[in-house]
Parts: sequence; C-alpha cells; structure tokens
Amino acid sequence: MSRIDALLAYQKADEEKQQLELAVKTTENRQRLNKLHKLLKEQQATVAKANENLELTTAALARIQAQCSAFFDRYELESAELDNLKQDEECTGEEMTEFRLDIEKLSREIGAMEKEAERLLESLNKLVDDYQKTRQVAGKAKKEYDKLRLVCEEEKERSAAAIDDCAKEMKRLAERVDDRLMQRYRRARQHYPTPVVPVLHQKCSGCNMSLPTLMLKKLLNADSVAECENCGRLLYITKE
Repeated sequence: MSRIDALLAYQKADEEKQQLELAVKTTENRQRLNKLHKLLKEQQATVAKANENLELTTAALARIQAQCSAFFDRYELESAELDNLKQDEECTGEEMTEFRLDIEKLSREIGAMEKEAERLLESLNKLVDDYQKTRQVAGKAKKEYDKLRLVCEEEKERSAAAIDDCAKEMKRLAERVDDRLMQRYRRARQHYPTPVVPVLHQKCSGCNMSLPTLMLKKLLNADSVAECENCGRLLYITKE
C-alpha cells in the first residue's frame, strides 16, 4: 500500500467516525435537548435576576417603612408639643406659626413616604408573581430536560459501539501511515474535517486555488503529497 493510499484509508475511517459522532449530536432529540438547555440557562439567569430584584426591593421597602415610622413618631411628638404651646400663654403667634409649618412639612414627607411604600409594595408583589411564574416554567423545562437527556444518552450508547469500532480501525490504519505524514494530516485536521483532497483541474479541490506549476510537477511523482499554500490541506494527484 502506497503512502497516499494508507493516508486515504485512514481519512476514510476518520470521516466515518465523524459522521457517526455528528449523527448522534444532530438527532431530533439532541436538538430539542440543546434548545431546552438554552431555555434553562435563560430561565436560571431570569430567576437569579428576579431574586436580586426581590432582595433589593424588599430592602428598600424596609428602609422606607422604618423612615416612615420614625417620621410618624416625630409627628406625634411635635403635635403634642403644639398642643402644649397652645396652652402656654407666653407662646407667641410667630412661634405657633413656625411650629405648624414644621408639622405640615413633616406630614407631607410622611405622605410621600407612604406613597413610595405603596409603590414598592406593589412592585414587590409583581416581582413575586413573576418570580413564581418563572420558577414554574423552569421547573417544567427541567423535568422535560432530564427525561430527554436520558433518551439522548441511550442514543449515544447505541452509537458508541460503532464509533469505537471506527476508532479501533483508525488506530490500526494509523500504523501504516508515515509518522511525518500523520503529523501533517493531524495539523490540517484541526482546521478541516477532510484534510486530504485531490488536485482537480490543476487546482486544490478544497479551496479551489490554482496551484503552482512546480508543485504540480512534484505531485506527478509517484506517491507524492504536498500542502496547499493557500489552505494547508494535503494534496495528491489521482492515478486517473
């Protein structure tokens, strides 16, 4: 067996292994599983963000409620103080007016805080509702994902024997390929699923680039292999 024939035989087994592996990765069940996996990742991110918003809103609501309570205590104290001033004969009208203005301002601030607390509470209720709905959707998707994953694992196991046979055949055929040539093959294989291609019409059949005359002459020699200067694939000329 010539060098190129040995390499082509190895490539054929490699391609068969690739096709088997691709078939396992592109079954209808696998495609559905990939979509569910993407959905679960999105739902997890949504749940995490919703949980963060819940914590922030809850903390903000607690702060507003605490401030509102403190302001209300001040309002009661100042209202009681105003009642005392009314009974104080030495208290001037100017002092009474100033005190009333302070109490009115405090009352407005309390009202604004109460409205903000109501807004935050409404927002919190909506966040809780959205959070629960998202969790339900994610939970349903997770159950479907786990069930489908088992089906995909079974499909993979059924193909494992054939893939293993191809791997063993590749190992056997690799022993017939020159070490340096195998290194060049594996280097090109990192970029192309079919790294060895024939010359057609004086062009690389991989990238369709015209080849130099010197390279064509070299490839005419028996069992010669060259690398395409454009794409790096290994080239050979068929006997025909």
